[in-house]
Amino acid sequence: MLTTIEPSFVDELVSSAVSKKNIYGAVLCVENGGNSLSLLYGAGNLTTDRPYFIASVTKLYVTAVLLKLRSESCLNLQDKISEYFSDEILHELHLFKGIEHSKDITIKYLMSNTSGIPDYFSSVVIRELTAGIDQSWGFERTIASVKQKKPKFAPGKKAQYSDTNYQLLGKIIETITKKDIHTVFKEFIF
Repeated sequence: MLTTIEPSFVDELVSSAVSKKNIYGAVLCVENGGNSLSLLYGAGNLTTDRPYFIASVTKLYVTAVLLKLRSESCLNLQDKISEYFSDEILHELHLFKGIEHSKDITIKYLMSNTSGIPDYFSSVVIRELTAGIDQSWGFERTIASVKQKKPKFAPGKKAQYSDTNYQLLGKIIETITKKDIHTVFKEFIF
């Protein structure tokens, strides 16, 4: 069992990760529950003091928080998202074959990827990311992008992976808790 970690070894390990094709930055955090060991290293275009994306791992955190809020009777999975979003945000968020479905979507539809809401994380965004053009996708930008896309089905009729669903769920969590998602994750999970 490794009892000590040489900082130079970890720094070299993280730095070597960014030499790989399509990897432009890396962060490694090593901790134990008692906080007696805490190491944080960054390399490439990521630094230890700059926010970074953890991609779909976030979905697990969002789901865990939602289920915790449900267990505390703060929400119901059958709640319509119209309880949490303004008409302006919902307007044409899910316009399928000329019918507006935005107010029919439930938290459960978002969680199970059966909302029919298009994914903002398209092939164009993926090409930019693999070319090293990492960018922030805030809530407003996500909604504006999605409204330019067409849903493929009515809510609850099929399943299709959509990162947009989890952007919406994150905003619902913030609305319920009146805290930003980072704070909620720290309090509920970390």
